Amino acid sequence: MNELNFNINDTTFGIKGKPKKIKAKHINKLLSFIVNRLVHPKYEESIQNGYIEIPAMSIKKIYDKYGNYMKYFVKKGILERSPYSKVDHKCMGYRFTNDFMQQVQINGIILDEKSTIFDLINNEPIEENEEVVIPTKHTEVLNRLKADFDSVVIDLSHIDKVKVDKTYYIDAGKWFRNVISLNKWEKGGLHITFKFKSNRLYTNFTSLSSHYRKNNVIINGEKLNEFDISSSFPLMLALYAKQQYPDIVKDPDFIRYCTSLKTQSFYDDLKERLNITLNCDSSKQRKNSQNEDIRHRLLSKKAAKKLFQMYLNGDTKRTPYLEGYSNSFIREQFTLMYPELNRIIEEVKNSNQEIYFKLVEIETDFIFSTLEELYLEYPDIRILTCHDAIYVPKSFSERTNIIWAAKMQELYDQLPDEINDIKTILPEEDEGIDVFCVEKDFCTNTKNHPPLYGGWSKEDKIWWDEFIRDEDFDDL
Repeated sequence: MNELNFNINDTTFGIKGKPKKIKAKHINKLLSFIVNRLVHPKYEESIQNGYIEIPAMSIKKIYDKYGNYMKYFVKKGILERSPYSKVDHKCMGYRFTNDFMQQVQINGIILDEKSTIFDLINNEPIEENEEVVIPTKHTEVLNRLKADFDSVVIDLSHIDKVKVDKTYYIDAGKWFRNVISLNKWEKGGLHITFKFKSNRLYTNFTSLSSHYRKNNVIINGEKLNEFDISSSFPLMLALYAKQQYPDIVKDPDFIRYCTSLKTQSFYDDLKERLNITLNCDSSKQRKNSQNEDIRHRLLSKKAAKKLFQMYLNGDTKRTPYLEGYSNSFIREQFTLMYPELNRIIEEVKNSNQEIYFKLVEIETDFIFSTLEELYLEYPDIRILTCHDAIYVPKSFSERTNIIWAAKMQELYDQLPDEINDIKTILPEEDEGIDVFCVEKDFCTNTKNHPPLYGGWSKEDKIWWDEFIRDEDFDDL
């Protein structure tokens, strides 16, 4: 277990009129236990409204006299507590209060060396003698990327606390997760990750959320700017379909699909189509994964993205659910919108192949060919990657955009459309779309799957855990 050093000193606390000693070393162990549960994908099924269930027997193993400390945490506004239920088989739940999250600072972390064998953040078993095959065409770029990666400086002086979307509440899980990841990278040694696997490069950088990549990773004394592929997986799907079936460019539905990609309206169009159907389906009662009635029937753009990923990467013979809707719902709607694309997707799946790998290979080839041009044109540039995005020091942003825009236009020019011109615009300095970072061989132990999965296949589990853990999938 990674042990965090919280900024809380030894003190005394009155319980039933008697003063009790509260020691910092036990505070650190107990709060760290809750943090480790909070950030670990294995336990996400027990998180409800921010509360993480803490079985008494589990926390007792950390410190057998935990009771007084838990009372202290609640009384001092460090934790909030939810009631347990024998009927529903629910343990006592705890969450960090927003007031505490506003002022908490971590004064250091004792990293568990076992996390080098089993990565806490990514829930990914690491094999010491694992053979990683690197395609010859990528060797030179990977060597250069490794040198750039080794030149990084990690800024731990101030780690921002980002808020949950459209709320005033700090995302405690995201903050603690990134604090641990940054400290692991800064410590180095066995905690360093740099490997090319499943057609993607995985590093300490890819384990961070987008905000922390751009604010706590320093190259040449500068923060970084991001360039990413908008709607990456839908775009790679279009390129794959054209490569395998050239005549599809004549299909009116495929042309409309490509137009939505070029105008960056794909997910908005999909959301609108799904919600039109839902409005016509209001008589049917839907329930969520906790068997509760769903009150808000219209889907958000984020939900539309998740449903598309369920459809694209999921097993057609299994039925995962999101907000009461299965992948059969999104498959039905996508088939009506883009029948030829659906036929291609189903063909790949029915041949026992994974379309994920096919799309990632196209994506990686594009990213690495772009890197080759950047390194050739600007020999002193340093670059980090996160799957379908590249990050460069801010002083290189304008120069990078010249090549990035041209390369993106080359992708778009391969596809038909209903418009005359598509312009690629440099993202504003402080903005950017977060990136979907997921290890393909990630957490395949089915006993850890929450009820939400409903018997998902290994492929479903791989990408879904990253979705529910973080919002970093906007570019897919």
